[in-house]
Amino acid sequence: MAGEFPARLTIVTFFTTWAPPCIMQIEELKKFYEEKRDGGLYVIGVVMDTEKELTAEPFRKMFKIKFPLALADDRIFRGESPFGRVSTVPTTFIFGPDREPLAAFIGTVPGSQLKKIVDRYIR
Repeated sequence: MAGEFPARLTIVTFFTTWAPPCIMQIEELKKFYEEKRDGGLYVIGVVMDTEKELTAEPFRKMFKIKFPLALADDRIFRGESPFGRVSTVPTTFIFGPDREPLAAFIGTVPGSQLKKIVDRYIR
């Protein structure tokens, strides 16, 4: 698995397609991804909607999301993810080049704070 994400910085965000804070977070991450992906930024969005099969693809198209979206499964809803229980959305985890955890945010990550982290690893 380590070779799957050849990134300098990986951001994993858990979100729903209907909550305004999640939509704001996705817009922010989309901007950073489009600016920094060639420099090594990798973003994964995990859709936490209960009707995720019906909402994820229309959401991707409407917001023109270019980073991958994964669909939360029953294990994630039961709190059995590698991140533990994700009970608030958005929740975002940031990992460095060696997959070391750098930051975790419950709620929306302010763009200025995200920019500081991203710019430290990707120019």
